[in-house]
Amino acid sequence: MKPGGGGHIIQPVFCVSITTEGVLMKSGRFLAICGVFGLVVSVGCDEVAVGSLGAVQAPIIGGTAVQDGSWPAVGAITLSPDSMCSGTLIAPNIVVTAAHCVNDPGYVPTKFTLGYDMDNGTDYEVSQYFENPDYDAGGWDDPGSGDVGILVLKENVPGVTPMELFTGDFTQFDGDDIIFVGYGKRSVNQQLYGLKYQVTLTIQDIDANGFWNYTTSTDPHNTCGGDSGGPGFVLSGGKYVIGGFVSSGDQYCVEDGYNMRADANATWLLDMVEQYGGGVVGPVCGNGDCEDGETLENCLKDCSAGTEVWGECADDYTCTGDMFCLQVGQTEFRCTVACDDLELGGGCPLQSMACHELEDGSGACIDIGLVCGDGQCQYGETAESCATDCDIECGDLTFEGCCDGTRAVYCDNGQYRAVECAPDAVCGWVADGQYYFCTEGAATADPSGELPMSCESFNFQQCGDGDCTGTETSETCADDCGAVDYCGNDACDHGETTATCPEDCPVVDDCGNDVCDDDETTATCPEDCPVVDDCGNDVCDDDETTATCPEDCPVVDDCGNDKCDNDETSATCPEDCPVIPPDCGDETCAVGEDCRNCPADCGECPVGDDVIEGDDGVQDTVEPGDATQAGDDGEVRHSGGCSAGGGTASAPLFIMLVPLAAVLFARRRNGARA
Repeated sequence: MKPGGGGHIIQPVFCVSITTEGVLMKSGRFLAICGVFGLVVSVGCDEVAVGSLGAVQAPIIGGTAVQDGSWPAVGAITLSPDSMCSGTLIAPNIVVTAAHCVNDPGYVPTKFTLGYDMDNGTDYEVSQYFENPDYDAGGWDDPGSGDVGILVLKENVPGVTPMELFTGDFTQFDGDDIIFVGYGKRSVNQQLYGLKYQVTLTIQDIDANGFWNYTTSTDPHNTCGGDSGGPGFVLSGGKYVIGGFVSSGDQYCVEDGYNMRADANATWLLDMVEQYGGGVVGPVCGNGDCEDGETLENCLKDCSAGTEVWGECADDYTCTGDMFCLQVGQTEFRCTVACDDLELGGGCPLQSMACHELEDGSGACIDIGLVCGDGQCQYGETAESCATDCDIECGDLTFEGCCDGTRAVYCDNGQYRAVECAPDAVCGWVADGQYYFCTEGAATADPSGELPMSCESFNFQQCGDGDCTGTETSETCADDCGAVDYCGNDACDHGETTATCPEDCPVVDDCGNDVCDDDETTATCPEDCPVVDDCGNDVCDDDETTATCPEDCPVVDDCGNDKCDNDETSATCPEDCPVIPPDCGDETCAVGEDCRNCPADCGECPVGDDVIEGDDGVQDTVEPGDATQAGDDGEVRHSGGCSAGGGTASAPLFIMLVPLAAVLFARRRNGARA
């Protein structure tokens, strides 16, 4: 029968029965801190200054505020004099953060603050801090390794449960969600820091030291400056544990981020907790003990208790731990574990296993030789367990499926499936099941003609179709997203970034060509995009003002030439820009006209309880509390109220705008640390 598919029972080919039971710059990239090389989060200021290397530190962009008390062990780290990072309690007095947050003598960790707002939280003083001795900052195309450090607090933090580190094999989370929490920058366009935010991203491109997350500039969701050292939480064994730590990212926090793996740094971290924190917190996978919170699924090495999963049963048909003995052949008995994902076949401790239904309706994990990375997504593999083969959207693909050459492709309960047929079989129409799958004989199509045989008729993400779409990356589909394959071809191909291929995708491509290109700004390339381009050429260019270039744009250039120039107003040059009075009598009540000065167009003013009449006979209703002033003509004029015309509101508005601009400029701080 066709694997999976809502109620289709899978019968193994063998007998199955139960017998018993700063921003630190990394050569063009930001380090998640705020500090070294001139780019860090400035605590108490709203501006980040870009240093000579032009990078930005890591905060959370596109996330949500954490105001409900979630993630209580995550806090903000103040680096004296004016920087910050994020960190997490892993013992009552131990905080884990990034190495680049603690290794600059000019920026000293002084306190760890818990709460939503770091300015109004609970502070704990720092007594000591250490960086991982294996810390390597890397370079332009190398995100480095070991970017992990710790703080030792002067006292234990009461009432807060420290978070556990994930110490198993992190590669199992490839393609999974990860939740980052931090206090860093939370807007691409505004310098906002100091509040606890979280964002959910996807784990991609795992290597020995860390992993990547990607986003887009049109809808950025990323970590950013000030999030350095902050945790990334993954779901393991039914609870959230620390899977990684924010380390670095692209300059503007709109492309990618690189994060250190917790398991790759666990040995040093746990040694430090043992030495300074009074003991290890949480279970440690690999210490030989199946501790509370560890299971066969999340820590096989500790919980198999002498009998490996799918190992032979004891002579009395028993197994250790949570395993039971399963007969899989005439004389073959194997130890395995129960499972309940009978729709997709997932949830087993070994990659090669699938969850199959037994005669009594329960599920058991059976080793059927699945291989992640073989290009097939068979029953037992899911987007979570094997993103390389299975993290593909079904689109309009159905359970009836289609044939892609010798592969049967279909959608099983929302999960993409692709099965390579055996050499003696073909992909074709299976009449008994009314779907396309591997079968013997000739490859035939649906005789009714309603269901097309070729997969070209369907719209779903396919590796090899020439389009790098959806969740495809250079790692999961090199044919479509060959960022590494084509690095050096002088074209910034889809999948390539300034981090993965700086030869093709430099931060500034043509700086110095005297053309201000789309990806250049006055900050990234002042040679091509100067603040004032031609100041002094006697032409007030579009990017010049009286403030930036008074030579070309004087406050009053030609006042008196009977021409109201662009930089002249009725206030600066009334001779050239006179206030044009409205044309009373044209039957239109225009701006500047009202019942007092033009009753012909606007009608007579209503007569109220308190009426003042001027010498010219114009009447005006005066409400209680109005401040009034009589002009020379005896007409009553209001200094407040909501009357239109007269221009009484425009002057106060202009006066308010000028001080506001002054305040905004006053908030700029050169040299602020991210």
